Amino acid sequence: MAAWCITPALGPLGLTRNILVAGSNPVYTAAPTISARARQASLYIFTHRRKGAFLSEYPLPNTSEDLSGQIAFVTGATSGLGWRFARVLAKTGAKVIATGRREERLAELKEVIEGEGGQLFPYRLDMTDADDIQSVVARATEEVGLITILVNNAGIPDAQHAHKMSVDLIDRVFDTNLRGPFILSCEVAKRL
Repeated sequence: MAAWCITPALGPLGLTRNILVAGSNPVYTAAPTISARARQASLYIFTHRRKGAFLSEYPLPNTSEDLSGQIAFVTGATSGLGWRFARVLAKTGAKVIATGRREERLAELKEVIEGEGGQLFPYRLDMTDADDIQSVVARATEEVGLITILVNNAGIPDAQHAHKMSVDLIDRVFDTNLRGPFILSCEVAKRL
């Protein structure tokens, strides 16, 4: 069974690069792999952005994709892009396992997605804790099913020049943005 893993990298216009893993073969792609309609929607959003508006507030795009029968695992789903990824995946028919640190926001997202007719399974997850990552993946797989889509979205910005970062901040950035997603990808991949 093939699985999809999309690890977005943000640039000034949104998604600029993806690392797409189908099965065990990584494919490094640029934004052109996004459908023309999604590119159009992204361009519209970033050129017509309302002052103070969040990406999660924009209407969901029309999609022709059918992900029924797929189970998507989205990290960092409590706000921003993760919130939107979860909603779009649920709209296309996937069961969504949404993770994040803020449980009240996960409950809010569940309400929104179920109100739109989707299925969401919220799990609290700390991406800096390897044991937590392993146990959440095991529990989610047992309770929801085999994860076939992984969106490694959780991350913290460094917001500083590298030479001005404290060692503690460097550790948090690497644990959240690199180590955690790597461990999570391995945990999901070894179950396929």
